[in-house]
Amino acid sequence: MIAADTSTWVVFLEGGAGEDAQLLDRALEDRQVLMVPVVLTELLSDPKLLQALPKRSQRYLWSRSHLAIGKGQALCERRYLQSAARRASATR
Repeated sequence: MIAADTSTWVVFLEGGAGEDAQLLDRALEDRQVLMVPVVLTELLSDPKLLQALPKRSQRYLWSRSHLAIGKGQALCERRYLQSAARRASATR
């Protein structure tokens, strides 16, 4: 199981062919990727990035914006994720 950082996701979602994007692609195929809430928040909070992505990638990210966050994680993290999703939605 891996947790890719934001820069790797950006390269992957933009269709890059770097080594990090290839490794992420293979890990996704093997269902071995965990997208941590802070990375999702960073991706959703950048309206320029979202607009530049192919529609398929945008749909993928938005489908992940409804993750269930467990009790063990900080409330502030949940609020930050929700806030970022609302901001990104408002710029669509």
